[in-house]
Amino acid sequence: MKNYKKKQGFNLWTLFTWIITFILLVVAGEMLISKINIKGSFQTLLVQSGSMSPTIKTGDLIVIKPDKNYKAGDIITFNNSKNQKVTHRIVNIKTENNIQKIYTKGDANKVLDDAYISTSNIIGKVNYQIPYLGKLVFFSKTLPGLVVLVLFPALLIVLGEFKKIFKDLSEIFSY
Repeated sequence: MKNYKKKQGFNLWTLFTWIITFILLVVAGEMLISKINIKGSFQTLLVQSGSMSPTIKTGDLIVIKPDKNYKAGDIITFNNSKNQKVTHRIVNIKTENNIQKIYTKGDANKVLDDAYISTSNIIGKVNYQIPYLGKLVFFSKTLPGLVVLVLFPALLIVLGEFKKIFKDLSEIFSY
């Protein structure tokens, strides 16, 4: 009877499987984290405009967290008057009639934002940014992204497993 020992050494297919699995876990993890909104916790957001270029580019993923103290120079994410999330830099903070007015501007913009914001509008301060990961996450949410990042790799893995099964069966029945 034949001795069925697993082959040792480098296997390109295994490497490919691990890489695809890692990419899928990162994308799935980011999608899950971005949906969980725990007050006072980290949040991830996809940058969808170039108003903060070159500091933060379109397609970057940013990680924000609420802070107690904000100062000029901090990059923050806030809800503007239209209740849209905006990520810009604080350029000035003024206190008038016991009301703190925070003025912001995108690094790529020539003028200040239309209106000041208050601390209650601030969602958090940008702690980290991960270049290009947002593009991958955004792509994964489209139909072509689903096909390229999920269905096609899954099909390749299934076909690879069928190939192994048929090879093992042919070795067993070749006696």
